[in-house]
Amino acid sequence: MKIGICIGSFNPLHVGHEKMINSLIYNNEMDKVIVILTGDNYHLKNNLIPYKDRYNMLKLSFNNEKIIISDLEKEKYHYTYENIKLLKEKYINDELYLVIGADNLIELNTWKNYEYILDNCNLIVYKRNNINIKEYLNNHFTNYKNKIIIKKERGSVSSTLIRKLLKNNDETVNKYLNSKIIDYIMKNNLYRG
Repeated sequence: MKIGICIGSFNPLHVGHEKMINSLIYNNEMDKVIVILTGDNYHLKNNLIPYKDRYNMLKLSFNNEKIIISDLEKEKYHYTYENIKLLKEKYINDELYLVIGADNLIELNTWKNYEYILDNCNLIVYKRNNINIKEYLNNHFTNYKNKIIIKKERGSVSSTLIRKLLKNNDETVNKYLNSKIIDYIMKNNLYRG
């Protein structure tokens, strides 16, 4: 079985995330996608809304038994390699594919124990910011032995932009979020400053 692994803060989850995750299943590229929400103690972000709200929005957005919303980081933040290790133990005979953007790829060698990730995972890399993925891989990861699938960009919207629009009550945010997410954000008064 091919299993995609999407790890992110999803702060908030937007239509770009949804299209990317759904397309892996609907295009029969992956048999299952595991979405891992980063914990509240994620050291690179200081503007996260509570885990429970981000988790609830993920659950609202995906209603497909092949898309699993994982709570691996509910109690404690894990580095990516730790999540991969846990999943490898659970899915011993399956192929794991870490799904990242090209902007993550060019920082991958700064991640804790990134060699473990490269040794134990295939990669699905989405184009972003005009980064030449093939050139970067040829210059930096020449010994990488697993599969790399390069995918076209899924739009340039960012959660940072969406948070700004929400804070300013800008209605253009409606084109970046599905209605269930907008309702949840309004009902729980999130991202309002």
